[in-house]
Amino acid sequence: MTANIKDKPPARRSINDLRAPLMMLYVYAFCGGRMAELSMWVLLAVMAPVIGVLSFVFERKLMRELVAFRPTNALYGLGAAALLYGFFSLALQHVAGLSIGATLEGDGSVPAFFVELVRIKGHASAIHPAIVGIAGAVLLGVSEELFWRGFVQTRLMIMMPHSVAVILATGVYAGFYAVLMGTLAALAAGICGLIFGILTIRLRSLVPAMICHSLVWVFALWILPLV
Repeated sequence: MTANIKDKPPARRSINDLRAPLMMLYVYAFCGGRMAELSMWVLLAVMAPVIGVLSFVFERKLMRELVAFRPTNALYGLGAAALLYGFFSLALQHVAGLSIGATLEGDGSVPAFFVELVRIKGHASAIHPAIVGIAGAVLLGVSEELFWRGFVQTRLMIMMPHSVAVILATGVYAGFYAVLMGTLAALAAGICGLIFGILTIRLRSLVPAMICHSLVWVFALWILPLV
């Protein structure tokens, strides 16, 4: 990641530092989303600042290095956001077309794909799209990257090859969204998480992933909604 590998904690401490927060996040998502049936946006709005602050507390020096701003990193973030948004837009159109075709040829029941899309959209139905988009950018685009890529991924990189650490961190990230929102959200989180992880490890900075993550939220939920 960055050059200061010797300043990072040993592998034993790294895995111990990961176990508790990840377990708490999964329990939090299950209890809040499945048992208490709270809004996903409420759960994320509470969770994101907490994990962002904790990440800085645990790895203050490393985080400062990872969020140092360089103009080229901003350009990478903008480009990745445009590509990612375009991919999701085309993918949703394609899957929607396949689902409609399958429905017309079948028994006329509503495809599970649309049921899940409507359910995800319903989480934000009572909130103005601008608020959802901006809050998503500020809370999730920044705070989630501090935790999932800045804390979890770098911890895993101490214990295993970097490419494996990116894949494993992405899997845990997608698993969290699977518990919180279901399979469709988990798939989207997995694709995004893999891209954010690669950006972070290749550019040795969280800035591109933060910018990309934030802009995808702003466009997908406010300016040009995907759902």
